[in-house]
Amino acid sequence: MMSLLLRSWLHGVMSGSVLLLSFDGRRTGRRISLPLRYARSGVDFVCFTTDDVPWWRNFEEPRAVEVLVAGETLSGVASAERVTGDSLDALRVFLQQFPSDAAYHDVSIAKGVPSEADLARTPKRSVRVRIIG
Repeated sequence: MMSLLLRSWLHGVMSGSVLLLSFDGRRTGRRISLPLRYARSGVDFVCFTTDDVPWWRNFEEPRAVEVLVAGETLSGVASAERVTGDSLDALRVFLQQFPSDAAYHDVSIAKGVPSEADLARTPKRSVRVRIIG
């Protein structure tokens, strides 16, 4: 449903926080398209996920992708890495911006601030996917 919305003229409803990531699966070669929450840094995008969903493993080695955002299709290269040091800071900012995503990372939010104790445990299961345009 989200993919259809992002591809329609109504994309503006979600385009400020959700993009559609499309890529060819590393093992199957099938086209995969996933709606993902994102933060933008210039022409690049960052998404966070957890290791209990396998799609991010397609990007353990950098791979070409397409991103549909704000009604525009862009080409880029995506890579995935477990959350550590610098990326933990990025996750902290991401969760402040999108507190509803904190539950996926087992991080509690109090007054808009992620729990530092929870963040200290998070890297064991959180993954950052960067899309460079």
